[in-house]
Amino acid sequence: MSKEKRIKKVTAQYLERAAMHYLARFSSSSGNLRRILERKIWRRVNLGADMPDDAQLWLNEAIAKCQRMGLVDDEQYALMRAKNFHKKGRGLSVIRAELRHKGIDQETIEKTIAAINPDGEADYEAALKLARKKKLGNFALKQPEDHETAKKLRQKHLGVLARAGFSFQIAQEVLDLEKTI
Repeated sequence: MSKEKRIKKVTAQYLERAAMHYLARFSSSSGNLRRILERKIWRRVNLGADMPDDAQLWLNEAIAKCQRMGLVDDEQYALMRAKNFHKKGRGLSVIRAELRHKGIDQETIEKTIAAINPDGEADYEAALKLARKKKLGNFALKQPEDHETAKKLRQKHLGVLARAGFSFQIAQEVLDLEKTI
């Protein structure tokens, strides 16, 4: 005799509790929180619960309540996330893409980029941090002896910098720097 599992309904209280539980563990943007809650709704619907007509209204109310309580602040979240990525040596293009992926609007993204890049040197500084951290270019512990190996290693290092979101020009400048800097 197997017990049949009762299908839980999607309610306004459920969405609020789910939002609070998620925000207790992670910081989030309103767009990202919306995506998380929509996924929770669809999971319950896929398990057999009815899709309530007011689900979108409840979702909007739950997000608005979190914003009123100060648990969701897109500008703060974007600035924190951008600073963290910049500190790790990521390029501005990667930071923009990550913020866009997390549901941050374009205006907030541009304000955030302007805040972390006041002098226009953020990409160069981040590339330099990454090169030191990953020991790329002249920061490598040992330099290859023959020209062919050096050429292959340089291409590999250019690839690392390109995947981190830096332009070819910045990547070349950083790889050509002397180790004393």
